[in-house]
Amino acid sequence: MPEPFSLHPQVREPIVNTLEQLRDNGTLLRPAELDASYHRFRDRFGPERLATLDGEELLNTMHLHGNRATGQMKPSSKVPGRSIDIE
Repeated sequence: MPEPFSLHPQVREPIVNTLEQLRDNGTLLRPAELDASYHRFRDRFGPERLATLDGEELLNTMHLHGNRATGQMKPSSKVPGRSIDIE
């Protein structure tokens, strides 16, 4: 089956090399890690969850993703290479 489009080798090679480097150094998330992150996001911010909230609890859930006292973001421990955590 032919590829839907092909890139010139001078364009493709640097892209593939960068992709391999990102995979090797752990910067690029693996599919299972992405799925887990998407699942955590849906659990916290999906329509079913947000529909159960109201008032201040809804506002806090949507806008205070880090330290609830200061509103500061915190480094992610669950999503490698990412700057915020989705708990």
